[in-house]
Amino acid sequence: MKIATAGCGELQRIHIPDHLALTDNEVLAAMRKAADDPASAGHDAARRILRRDFYRVLYSPSAEDRNITLKPTEAIYRAAVQEFGPEFLAKDTHLPEAKPMEFAVETDAGEIVSSVSESQVLGRIPAARFDFVFVTRQKLAEARQWLDRKRIRGILEATVKEEA
Repeated sequence: MKIATAGCGELQRIHIPDHLALTDNEVLAAMRKAADDPASAGHDAARRILRRDFYRVLYSPSAEDRNITLKPTEAIYRAAVQEFGPEFLAKDTHLPEAKPMEFAVETDAGEIVSSVSESQVLGRIPAARFDFVFVTRQKLAEARQWLDRKRIRGILEATVKEEA
């Protein structure tokens, strides 16, 4: 069986049994080779993982930030990219809609009913949200100083004016 998968910026076809047969040693050896060769596919990711050179959190929006604009992380990311360049920044946004946690439950009377009908709490659990701007370690101090000087609120309010 073959499936298409995203890897290193392009779609690749893989043979699942061969993929599952890879050992940790083979994977780590390939990562080391990629980390040592800047021309290799996956070089940057392999280098970051093996040298523990992870991105650091620059910004995560507060509830107040979300009251100013619907996409505060996008606004901060765009402003930071303009200031430092895209090679030093990354953004991760996952804002799912909240859905009730519905599953079958058995009541004390032996009936099978919806969990939401038995528990008001399960119907109101908020969805997990991930909303961050990351920066490389080399630019972390400079980027934090820049963000403090620019004032987050100012960047967000300027974005609202642009959208209007």
